[in-house]
Amino acid sequence: MKILFICRANAERSQMAELMFNRLSRKNKAYSAGTSPSDDEIGLPPGRTVSELMLDLGYDNTLSHKRKRLTKAMADKADRVIVMLSKDEIPKELPSYVKKRPNVEYWDVGRIPKANCLTFPPDTYYYHIRWIARIGKHIRTLVREIG
Repeated sequence: MKILFICRANAERSQMAELMFNRLSRKNKAYSAGTSPSDDEIGLPPGRTVSELMLDLGYDNTLSHKRKRLTKAMADKADRVIVMLSKDEIPKELPSYVKKRPNVEYWDVGRIPKANCLTFPPDTYYYHIRWIARIGKHIRTLVREIG
């Protein structure tokens, strides 16, 4: 089974989910993409805070991952699409070709308030650690469900 994780910039939430899922599921494969990373973000590794925290957890391949922009072809090849956008992000960020799919589910794992985005570490570590816990819980449930 192929799982597609989607967030806004493919810098944090969906990257964490992809890494966690691929570590826990041996017979399924996950990949991730962002709905609207900027052109200069494409090809960059995940965000610094995510990379540091995931490295601390033993994910040594975080820097080899690259940010990607979501395409219809990516969504079409997925058996399951998991969207990790907050409710206020979905209307403006999620393309209709994803919204209309029967195999889409939504995980509300929260987001970093804009005010905190301007004060990167240490203020954002709290949100990233919460994401790791929330996403990890969802991933463990998903892996048990699909085998």
